[in-house]
Amino acid sequence: MTINKPILLSALIALSIVSPARALEGDTFRPFVSFSRYYDDNLFRLAENETIFIDGGVKRGPQADSYNVLAFGANVDWRLSRQQILGRATKSLVRYTNFNSLDYDGSDYLAQWNWQLGNYWNGQIGATKTLSQSSFTDLNTNIAVNNQRTIDNAFATANWLFHPRWQIGSGISQVKVLNSDPNQAFNDFTEQSEEVNLTWRTPKGTSLRAQLRLAQADYPNRQASTIDNSYTQQELNISTTWPYSGLLRLQGRIGYVEREHKTISERDFSGLTGRASADYFPSGKTALSFSLYRELAAVSEISSSYRLATGISLNAAWSPTAKITLRGGVSDETAKFQGDPGFYLFDLPVREDRTQNASLSLNYEPMRSTVIGLGVQTGRRESNNVFTVNDYKFNTMFANVRVDF
Repeated sequence: MTINKPILLSALIALSIVSPARALEGDTFRPFVSFSRYYDDNLFRLAENETIFIDGGVKRGPQADSYNVLAFGANVDWRLSRQQILGRATKSLVRYTNFNSLDYDGSDYLAQWNWQLGNYWNGQIGATKTLSQSSFTDLNTNIAVNNQRTIDNAFATANWLFHPRWQIGSGISQVKVLNSDPNQAFNDFTEQSEEVNLTWRTPKGTSLRAQLRLAQADYPNRQASTIDNSYTQQELNISTTWPYSGLLRLQGRIGYVEREHKTISERDFSGLTGRASADYFPSGKTALSFSLYRELAAVSEISSSYRLATGISLNAAWSPTAKITLRGGVSDETAKFQGDPGFYLFDLPVREDRTQNASLSLNYEPMRSTVIGLGVQTGRRESNNVFTVNDYKFNTMFANVRVDF
């Protein structure tokens, strides 16, 4: 049984897209409040004959529900000479109509200092903390557990502009993930990473950047009977931005990633990754964005250890007036599940998924700092052969209002 996104995360993404913050020039402290109503005709992303255990009973096939998201908080943007302090505090109350056992309160916090020393040194120091509900894909179970995941991220970067067109930089970060459900504690992990990068930039905005990143992750609650996914990972990425003209901007990234596991070498994987995108602005009222990508990611599957995803997406925005914006997007992704999980004794067919999504939303700003949004989304996933239990279709609708004070 699978679902393709955490519920609160999808709500927050929709909030950010439908109702962007409207901070006015010169504002330092900017509180806001928003309310959203969602309807989903396949909340758990179930196949027709798939079952899920929830509220002491068994449900079969697509399950519909609606839920409210009340979010409130404040954004801070404080400038002192050449220094900038950013802050964010958001609380989200998620309440379901039918599946009340999934109700919970989420949060999102940010504290960041964008520092500048003289004309040649700059960087960032900060931390974030989010609390959201796990997706059922992450839980990898047919039980609808209200597991709440806390993600702490601390980071620091420093850059030296040693030439008008050349900059060298470095950074460190630590990500820590904790799960509230005791049965999911084995998924707790900590990742520490370091990176160095070199950037070349022209006065017209063209840039070329090389990055070397090293990461190490540990799972402190994995016992001897549990597969230990602790790993070290090396990445080399080269990215570029090319503003071809005032109407067209091109971006690209190509990289190589290699992951090695501490205890089960069969789960190791490596390969090329990349993303290319083009942003086109045919007029001041219209924007188009196209991208294609190839990504690698670890998975916990009975027949594979990593996932190779290739896909394309197209997004568009049209603002016929200063108060109205219409947005739409489509995406198509193919994912092949490959590699050796290191614990399964029999050969299984390679799982392959195809996921397609489409969305449309309308924003209306009746007055400054107030945005009303309406939107719909539809999607489907199809898996091959013996994996048809992972198939699903869904349709969602939402209405939203946000006010910045």
